[in-house]
Parts: sequence; C-alpha cells; structure tokens
Amino acid sequence: MQGSAPPLFRQGLPATIRFIGFALAAVALAWLDTRQHWLQPLRSSAVSVLLPMEEAVSSPGDWWRRWVSEVNQAESLREENRRLQTLLASMALVAQRDAELDQENQHLRALLQISPRKSWVSRAAQITSERRDYYVRRLSINKGLSHGVEPGHAVMDAQGLIGQVTRSYQRSAEVTAMTDASMAVPVLNQRNGQRAVLFGSGSGGVMELKFTASSAEMQIGDILLTSGIDGVFPPGVMTGVVHQIDRNPGSPFPRVLVKPAGGIDRSRIVLIVGPELSANGSPEDDKPASKDKPSGKDKRSDGDKAAEKGKDRSKEKAR
Repeated sequence: MQGSAPPLFRQGLPATIRFIGFALAAVALAWLDTRQHWLQPLRSSAVSVLLPMEEAVSSPGDWWRRWVSEVNQAESLREENRRLQTLLASMALVAQRDAELDQENQHLRALLQISPRKSWVSRAAQITSERRDYYVRRLSINKGLSHGVEPGHAVMDAQGLIGQVTRSYQRSAEVTAMTDASMAVPVLNQRNGQRAVLFGSGSGGVMELKFTASSAEMQIGDILLTSGIDGVFPPGVMTGVVHQIDRNPGSPFPRVLVKPAGGIDRSRIVLIVGPELSANGSPEDDKPASKDKPSGKDKRSDGDKAAEKGKDRSKEKAR
C-alpha cells in the first residue's frame, strides 16, 4: 500500500484507449441505427417526452408572433377593404356612364338603320395544364362542349387577351396562346386607330406586327386593342403593348415587337368569351338593316301610273 498512488490521483485506462473505445461504440451505434434501426424506438420515445416540453418553452414566442401577424393582417385587410370600396364606387360610376353610352349608341344605330352590335357572353374557367415547347403554346381548361365552350371562342383574363379555343371536348378544351406561331389577331392602335394584324412569334413570349408600313405612326408604348373586324374576338380587348421597333432602311416593313397584355404565364382563372346564341341556337350575325320595301298597294299604283303614261303617249302619237 505504501507504493500505490493515493485515491485522488489514481488513474484508469489511458485517454487514447478510452477515445478509441468511444469512437468504436459511436460507429457501431451509427451502423445499427442506419442498417438495423435499433435506436428508432428510443428516438421516438425521446421525441414524445421532449416535444411537450419544447412546445411549452416555445409557446410564448409563438403566441406573440401570431398576435403580431394577426394585427398586421387585420390592418392590411382594412386597407385593402378601403381600396376596394373606392374602386367599387369608381367602377359603379363607370358602369353608369357605359350604360348611358350604350343606350345612346343603340338609339343612333336605330336612327341610321345600322344593325346592332353582336352580343357576347362569357364563362369562367380554370387552366389545368400547359404544353410548351419552342414554337407551340397550348393551354388546357376545365370547361368544354357541355359548358358551351366551342372552337373559336376567345380566352382572356383581367389584363387582356390570352388566346383562342382551338379544340373542345365534352368537359375540357384546348387553348392556343397568342404567342403561338399559328396565331393572328386583327388589332388597332388605341392612340390613332390604325389597324394591323398581330402575329405570334412562337418564341420569347412576344408577338410581332407584320406588314406594317414604315410610314405608319407607331411608337413604343402604344396600346393595341382587338378591332373585332374578324367577328371572332370581341372588340376593345387589350392585346399588347409595343415595346420595340426596329426600322431597317433596306426593308419596306419595320420589325415591331409587342409584349402581350394577358397573363399567359401567370393567370389561373380565365374567361371564355363567345357570341351570344340566337333563338334558333346559332350565333347572331351582323346583318345589314333591311330597307323598307314598297307594299303591294304601292306596286299596283306604280303600275297604274305607268299604264296611264303609256296611254297618254299613244294618244299624242295618234294626234
């Protein structure tokens, strides 16, 4: 006992051996947990025990953040409510003016014996899928023939025109986007009323005004609207904005690029716009107003007058 170290300074295994032992134990536990999942029950039990404690510790902070979020959300909702009320009041005034102008327009058309404009109806639909490659832009919507959607109907959103229905099935339809290379839309310049044809480029998400004369008064920022001259697209729908004009002295036509107004890549809810059906189930066509035809009585009186003139002439010749 005299040569042994006191208990306070007595040492066990060397530190190196203990480190190697703990490392081997850690590797063994990691292997068992990864391959055999032996520690999964222990981990689940530990999580079940510690989760209530974690929630109790973090609940005051969560309550505070939730209260601040609700206060901010309530303030933003009040601000949005005020903005929407102001917008609703202004839109009500615009609707009243539009109703007055529409009534005046119908009265003038009746006086000038011009047929009334074609009536349009709209149906809401949702974009369900999109097919995209370099030249083809196709959208699928969840409305079809059973909902009155037919090929040729225009598709638009709150910003402007998106495309046209090209195929319609019983409960779905296929829409060709405006930027597709096969699309062509008659448009007019809102600033000066100049008409043109807008073509899809098939790439880059832009469209192009082709065959526009170099002398045409076209400026960057001009707004293009559907002209309605083709009878397919309703008139006055915003189509795009001119954002680039390249004038080449060697070409008779400038290259005018247009950025689409409709949210082709953003919108999920769209409107399907088509002509209103008449009583016999066919679209109402713009037919010129028929002129008043003479009645049968007028025809007989004209014939009698002609006969009397013929008799007078024969009497004069006899004399």
